[in-house]
Amino acid sequence: MGLSLVRLKRSLGLSTPGVPWRLLAIIFALLNLKNLPFVWHIRLFSALLQHILLRPPNHAPLTAPPRLFAPLITTSRSPLLECDYNLHKSNSTYFSDLDIARAHLVTSLCAPGMARVQKQMRATGEGEEEAGKFVVVMLGGVHCSFRREIKPYEGYDIWTRVLGWDRKWLYVMSHFVKKGVVEPKGYLLQQQQQEQQRQRQQRQQPWREGKRSDHGGDNGHNITAATTPTPPSSSSSPSPPQHPAIFASSIAKYVFKKGRRTIPPSRILEAANLLPPSPTPPALVPPSSAEQPPTPTPTSAAGILGVENAASLVDAALTANAAGDGVWDWAKVEEERVRGMGIAGLMAGLDEGLGAGFRGDGEEALGRYGW
Repeated sequence: MGLSLVRLKRSLGLSTPGVPWRLLAIIFALLNLKNLPFVWHIRLFSALLQHILLRPPNHAPLTAPPRLFAPLITTSRSPLLECDYNLHKSNSTYFSDLDIARAHLVTSLCAPGMARVQKQMRATGEGEEEAGKFVVVMLGGVHCSFRREIKPYEGYDIWTRVLGWDRKWLYVMSHFVKKGVVEPKGYLLQQQQQEQQRQRQQRQQPWREGKRSDHGGDNGHNITAATTPTPPSSSSSPSPPQHPAIFASSIAKYVFKKGRRTIPPSRILEAANLLPPSPTPPALVPPSSAEQPPTPTPTSAAGILGVENAASLVDAALTANAAGDGVWDWAKVEEERVRGMGIAGLMAGLDEGLGAGFRGDGEEALGRYGW
């Protein structure tokens, strides 16, 4: 037995000085791959590349409104290097995961509209003082509320969806959800990509279509029947005080800019075929008014959703209240937007309160410390 172990070590090179430690270092790095240097950048740019160049979405106008409020799901785990001294996911690491989740959502929904608005403004000479600059999207604020711990290497899904928008801000909500507990009815963008791939293969290899039809669809699955999105039906029963699957919830706001000019989110969404035609087309927000804080919606969030506290509001927003058929008119989209802005108004009020709470000079401090 001892001789066999010696031979095994020699064949693996473990008897060489320093090799076991290098092997342990490689294993440790693989177990914490998510936290290695530049991995966050790779994850972020791969999301941008996927939705802008490799698999750009084609939002159909007749089915777009339910898609606008549908969640996009990203999956991850909490490796050991993300855990704090309590051996659960550190609070600061939630934000790096949220960056990736929101990058997937915003680029998949808004990238086509941003490109079209850029072309429109160049063709019409709109915003000439900002000529040569591109339409970009920038993060304006993030709030995260923690509920339950995420243990080391525990899997979780991040459900991210559009919450609402005003003249300046696009509000996005995200939920960290226990993996496998909540499942969607289907995946709209991936079904579209599978259908497009099937059509390309059909044009290139038409003799294969007969084989597919024998099984009722591609690989035995009827993809065509699932390409028309069906919004989730709303339940008449009130939402529970706390959703047991949620680890944490977050709300963020984005602004679309061309130089110092602010472009209303509704214009970007309409250009991306995510909105029906607006009764009053939005105009550019002047630079002077672009820096003004957003005005919260006058209707209270509790009045819109019929719940009594902010925790219930967040739980009720896990999915959009998308009752009705697959085609929404402007009134239905506006109804859902106002519903979401009831929650976003809480963030807008918090922003104003936090800014007013800083007193600055003229008072004593406890001390000044480095890291």
